[in-house]
This record gives sequence, structure tokens and C-alpha cells, in this order.
Amino acid sequence: MRKILALTLMIAILGLTGCVIDLNDGLNISVDDQNISIDINSGEAMEIGKMNTYKSEFDFEGQEKLDVKIDLNAVDIDIRKNDDKLFKGVVTSNIKNYDPMIELDEDTLYIKQKSSFRSLRKINNDWDIEITDKIPVTLDINLNASKNDFDLTGLKIEEIEMFLNATDTEVQFDKKNEADLSNISLDVNAGDVEIVGLDYAAPQEIEVKVNAGNVTLEFGNNISRNIEITLQGNAAKTTIDLPDNVGISIDKRTNLANLDINNALFEKDDDIYKSENYETAEYKVDITIRGSLYDVEIE
Repeated sequence: MRKILALTLMIAILGLTGCVIDLNDGLNISVDDQNISIDINSGEAMEIGKMNTYKSEFDFEGQEKLDVKIDLNAVDIDIRKNDDKLFKGVVTSNIKNYDPMIELDEDTLYIKQKSSFRSLRKINNDWDIEITDKIPVTLDINLNASKNDFDLTGLKIEEIEMFLNATDTEVQFDKKNEADLSNISLDVNAGDVEIVGLDYAAPQEIEVKVNAGNVTLEFGNNISRNIEITLQGNAAKTTIDLPDNVGISIDKRTNLANLDINNALFEKDDDIYKSENYETAEYKVDITIRGSLYDVEIE
């Protein structure tokens, strides 16, 4: 495997105490030795109560595709396939007066909370979500202060867009995606994201924006199409694992990036580097790097 590491020199910020990151919509992330805390200025105070279970499911009503929109805070969420229902979900939470909202509007499924929390600490808030494997699905996911395990094996995924703040996210594909996946878009702040089995997912494009976080993209042993990858990061690390036989082109669009590669395997023309097998390889991966204080290493 070749490894492509894109990392900013400011990654040490993740190990500092008292770090505060200000994001959009009044959201602040504070990092100390023990916790990552999220403050949402417009939210309401959270109280801990007894454990409660909420269940929801939907049968098919003639849908030919499903757009899934998830917007949640402080959750432990699992996603996997369902071979019977359009959707099935179980929520177990100890947040007092918690009110999860799961609604189906024709071919759009909304999964969210009716309230935002002003301060999130140690809680139990588990979401177990199952999505149909019968029709094409798009995922639009916005998560804050969450632990996420998305097993998309067997689903027909056409597009993925994820905005992730202070999350620990794992995504996996263990067999061929039966839909044409046009794009994976990741916007990551102060968190870790790992996507495994991208050779099975076979996306046409991948876009990564990462600040004070880590992103890992693993492609396995085979790629079945040409892929374009755009990386943009600050105080972050991105790792890409690619098969040895793929052709690689790297366009370094920043003067603040340090590219560490085996020069014997690449040819350089201005700021564009191409692997020696680029022209002859059956499939190619074109990578564009943007950002500041980048250290990019290819092994």
C-alpha cells in the first residue's frame, strides 16, 4: 500500500488544554484533558433523567429513492442496512424530556432533535438506525459531539455529505456499492473520521475539508474507476491508502505545503507530481492539495 499523509504542523493543538474553537451558528468546541464540550449559544440547558426508549419505523409507500437528512447533537449513532422496512430506528436516551424527531415526507427522511442543548456533558444517547437496501439513498449528515459507526455495506449509496464537529466517526463498505456514488464530501472540525472500503464504494469524487481533526481514507487493493480527491486542511491530518498499481497525480496548490515523496517514483512539472506509472495505469487518482502549513508524505 502507498500511504498519502496530509498533515498540518499545527496538529499539536489537539493535545492542548483550554483550547476553544469557534464555529458557525454559535457553536463553540472546548477541549480539556478529560472532555470535549460543545456549547450552543441558542440552545436550552440539558438535564439527565432515567433511560427511555423511542421507536420508529416506516414501510414503503412507492418511494424510488430516499434522501436521508440527519441533524443531531451528543449522540452515539449506528447506521446499517435494513432488508425489509424503508426505515427502522431505536433511540435510547437518559436526557430528560428528550424529544427525538423522525419524519418521512414523501422520499425525504428527517432525523433530528427538536431542541439544541446549550451544554453537553456525559450522557447516554444511543441511536440505532436501519435504512433500506432496496432503493438508492443519499446521506446528508450534520453531527456534533458524537460517536458514529456507519456500516454502509449493502446500501445503494448515491451521495454522501457529512458536516462533523468533535466526532469520532467510522464508515465502512465491505462489498460493492450497487449504486453510482458521485461524491463524498467531508467537512470535519476537531474530530476523527475513518472511511474504509472505498474501493467497494467507488466514488467519483472525494472532497475533504478538515480543521483540527484527522481523516483517513482507505481504498483497499483495487480501484474500479478514476477518482478525483480534493484536500483542504488546517491544523489537521489526512491519510490516504491507495493500491500500488494506481496512477497518482498530485497538484500542490499552496506554497506552504511540504511534499515528502520517493522522488524516484514521481516526475515533477512545476507543482504537479505524477507517479511513473500514471500514463499506463488503468485507473488514476488525481489529488489536489490546498491549505496552509501542510506536510504531505507519500509512502
